Amino acid sequence: MTNQDADGIVKLGETTVRIERPESQVVVVYLAGAIGMTESSRLLDYLEQVVTQAPRLLIMDLSELQFVTSMGLGTFISTRSKLAKLGGTLLLVSPSKHVLEVLEITNLTKLFPVFSSVEQALQSSADKDP
Repeated sequence: MTNQDADGIVKLGETTVRIERPESQVVVVYLAGAIGMTESSRLLDYLEQVVTQAPRLLIMDLSELQFVTSMGLGTFISTRSKLAKLGGTLLLVSPSKHVLEVLEITNLTKLFPVFSSVEQALQSSADKDP
């Protein structure tokens, strides 16, 4: 994977990424900063590496993400598609006001379940497990 600092944080241009694995087969990706054109391709490469580990659930916490371009949204869609092919699910958590507005304007809230917290997303997923 990409070089991480001592705290497990990866800097991709204006985007900061941190990953946690709270449960087996669950990955939480914390995104901060902005996802512009340059960051989109770098983030997609990074997320593809995460998806190849075939997590059952990938949660993206967007609470610290201040800005996302259409290419950034494309990164989310592509990641969701690749994960779905492996039987996984992508959930979004706590988007900032601006990011939520962009998701709503583009109708992506119909494609991506949006939750208020990581805990709520985890619970929703657990409720669906047999």
